[in-house]
Amino acid sequence: MATADLPAIFVQPLNKSVEQLDNAYDLMTSTFLIGVCVDPAKYKGKDEDEGTATRFLMEIEGGRDSDSNPIETSVTYVMRNNFTMDGVVNFQSQETVWGEREVTGGVAKEIHMYYTIKVKIKNTS
Repeated sequence: MATADLPAIFVQPLNKSVEQLDNAYDLMTSTFLIGVCVDPAKYKGKDEDEGTATRFLMEIEGGRDSDSNPIETSVTYVMRNNFTMDGVVNFQSQETVWGEREVTGGVAKEIHMYYTIKVKIKNTS
């Protein structure tokens, strides 16, 4: 990946397991990764110590506005309020890992958001 390819977002399924609950339903557990990678140079402010790329990633991950309301375009908000099956919000947990990645032309900042979703599904027709 090169800095010219940034910003980038990627989604990758990681694992899935299914366990039988009874004769009609299974519990499916699935984990997937949503990653966001940005070039810090594109977010530089006048103050060299100001981490504007980090602040941008924090807002994308699950930021809040000045009234402490969730930012509706953040990944956390979208996942919690729009990830449904048959109109029911599914149980999910989230873990976020912050880091940096060497890219052609510099070092990028990134976040990896790991989501685990548990869904009760029919195992018969």
